[in-house]
Amino acid sequence: MTYQEAINTIEHGCIYRDKRGSEALEIAVIALKKQIPKKPINVEKHYYNCPCCKQDLGVSDDDIFVYEIPTPMYCHKCGQALDWSDTE
Repeated sequence: MTYQEAINTIEHGCIYRDKRGSEALEIAVIALKKQIPKKPINVEKHYYNCPCCKQDLGVSDDDIFVYEIPTPMYCHKCGQALDWSDTE
C-alpha cells in the first residue's frame, strides 16, 4: 500500500467513532501526506522554500552545484519530504 492509498483509506474508508479517534486520524493523515515528496519552491531565481510551510530551506543553486552541498531530503521545520529531481 502506498502512502496515498493509506491516506485515501483513512479519509474515505474509516468510520470515526469518537472525537478523539477522529483527531488521531487527522494527525495520521497530515503525517502521511508529509511523507509524499513535493518539489521545493524556487524563489528569487536561486533560493528554495518548502512547498508545505514556505520556510527557507537554506540552500541555493550555488550551494548545490558549485559547493556540492547535499540537498536536504526533508524540511527542517515541518518535516515535508522534498523531491529535487527536476532541479537544474
